[in-house]
Amino acid sequence: MKRRLAQLGLEFWLPLPLIAAGFWLGAHWLNHQVMGYPYEPTTQFTSTPEQPQISLSLSLTIASIDAEIDQDDGTTEVTIQTIGNALQELEFEYPFVEFAQIEAAIVQELNLSPEVVRAMIRYRIDH
Repeated sequence: MKRRLAQLGLEFWLPLPLIAAGFWLGAHWLNHQVMGYPYEPTTQFTSTPEQPQISLSLSLTIASIDAEIDQDDGTTEVTIQTIGNALQELEFEYPFVEFAQIEAAIVQELNLSPEVVRAMIRYRIDH
């Protein structure tokens, strides 16, 4: 009988369903063990509601002030080029397109005189 099983190759194929069933049952049991417990984190994360504000004072030499007005979006992007410092460029975006409002915002942001801003600013209008 053993010779006949070997001749047909059944000696190899008959135990395979038993081995597969064993793997399936073992995986099912392991999955039940791992997934059967609720997840309860041990560390509670808290977020700080307020970020500390840092006041920064720089001495810059301004080379140019460029204002690009986008009338479709109603915004203005201001780029300020500086020289002689590690900080070479400042960018601001404002939600308005009127020249007076843009100049006033730059005056307030950089603590410059309105005359200096008017003399240095260049406008580009996108339609």
